[in-house]
Amino acid sequence: MKQVVMLSVILGVLSLNPSPALAAADDPAEIFKEVISLYEDGDIDGALEEAKWGVERIEQLRQDKVSAVFPDEVGDFKGTPLSKNKAMGIMVTERNYSMGGNSVKVSLTEGAAGGGALGGLGALAQMAGSMGGGRSVRIQRRKGTAMEQGSRRTVNLTMNSGGNLSFESSNLSLDEVLKFAENFPVAELDDARE
Repeated sequence: MKQVVMLSVILGVLSLNPSPALAAADDPAEIFKEVISLYEDGDIDGALEEAKWGVERIEQLRQDKVSAVFPDEVGDFKGTPLSKNKAMGIMVTERNYSMGGNSVKVSLTEGAAGGGALGGLGALAQMAGSMGGGRSVRIQRRKGTAMEQGSRRTVNLTMNSGGNLSFESSNLSLDEVLKFAENFPVAELDDARE
């Protein structure tokens, strides 16, 4: 009974903001209606399979929302096509930006269903950066570290919603990477993840 109530709550929340662009098979509200129907008919395995698809579809919609925030340009830097990779519950969204011979790789690392334990990884990255000669920074009210290792300059930020956002370059100075990060829509990206 608890499962039916929970699914009804999910269905109610999803119906508050339905998307007419979604085909019925891809609309989470329709998917969870089917979950409830299968469950009520006693098809537990079918309901579970459909519920997993519903959760995956919601994750896809959330990832699309996050991907839409990665700008095509940051200042004079032009972005390459967006790359998205998911493995073992971790989603990495990356885009390289270049201007002349200079480039910056921007990577967002997050758990598939939100930041989760990755917020802890961001904190570990900050601690490692501080211990490894990095300095603490704050960009758009997100804490992080800025460090140089050989020819690589990296700025790592811990997102308020969990996960980690990093900016990396081999041919820009650390101050230039920091300036790039300050011009990136960090807060907007963080808000899109909530």
